[in-house]
Amino acid sequence: MTLIFPSSSGPYRRDSEENWFLREDVAGYEYPEEGYNYRIGVTREVMQEPRDLEPLFAILNTPFTESVSINMARIVLARKLLLRPPRSLRPLLAVNIESIISLEDSGNDELADCYQVVFSRHHPSRQTPEEVVRRELETAERIFTSARTKPVDPSFLSRSRQACTIERITATSNPQLIRGYEELTEATFGYGSEEREMLQDENTILLGAVEQREGQLHVIGGAFAMQDITYLRREGSDIALTTYEISGVVVMEKHRGQGLYKELCVMLLTHLARLHEPVDIVFSYLNLQEPAVLAVAAGTGHILVTEIAQKLNLSLKPSMQLNTVNGKYVDDIVAYIPGGELRSRYGKE
Repeated sequence: MTLIFPSSSGPYRRDSEENWFLREDVAGYEYPEEGYNYRIGVTREVMQEPRDLEPLFAILNTPFTESVSINMARIVLARKLLLRPPRSLRPLLAVNIESIISLEDSGNDELADCYQVVFSRHHPSRQTPEEVVRRELETAERIFTSARTKPVDPSFLSRSRQACTIERITATSNPQLIRGYEELTEATFGYGSEEREMLQDENTILLGAVEQREGQLHVIGGAFAMQDITYLRREGSDIALTTYEISGVVVMEKHRGQGLYKELCVMLLTHLARLHEPVDIVFSYLNLQEPAVLAVAAGTGHILVTEIAQKLNLSLKPSMQLNTVNGKYVDDIVAYIPGGELRSRYGKE
């Protein structure tokens, strides 16, 4: 989603994709379709004082419906509210944080003292037992600790190339390549890409690992990064927070275990690090039940959001039952690379 830039002197303008109206200072999106069944409100103001928190409570306290069983609120707030939280915020900090990202090293100086935080409330039918979540988080943290001792060297790309090419797929590419990627995600995850328009957007970076056999092009792997710009207002000034989410990383079963998954991730990060317009944050939702996925994220420099929470003495619950794989809800955790680290690690030609 991309939020329309607000006028600092007039009312907010709504993004054409907004389909849930709660209040003017919240951009609302509702996804009632089976397999999603959630809504998210994105606040348009940087929260600096206790009085600024009102939209957060309004989002989370919205009643559930038959087709919406998770409320999510994504906010940007100043560090001082986390270090000295008002009484009204303390219960949410104790049980409702899903993700917390420090913007200190994002490269966005106007937000360097802030965090992007996602809060959520789940209907009882969409909650993973606490003991299961605790074990999943402990396992993820162990994997990250181990994998960080073996960071990925971007130069490995020249040594790992297989009998395929990795190329960017755009709206002007051979339509066979888009279809091939969609078919691969369908076969792997149990769902196809329903966002073809998003995949072909000029700001989306879609990479395909393409193999040529008998004169035909075959997509054997792929991944994409989609842009999300949040336009915020802070003390009358307009600020843009530019993020990219890496998603849909997939490799055909017979080609797994050969480094192709890792190569796709590194090439995406390299593309993002070298964009003309700097990226503030790159993040991913990682399936807590996929150790190899967690290990690649750690090796490529991602930070688990639990690390940030621990530094602030906060508890955190991952994205419980937000996404489905083969018809079953899974628990995800957010990991990210701040813009400064992204450019330092992957921006050099």
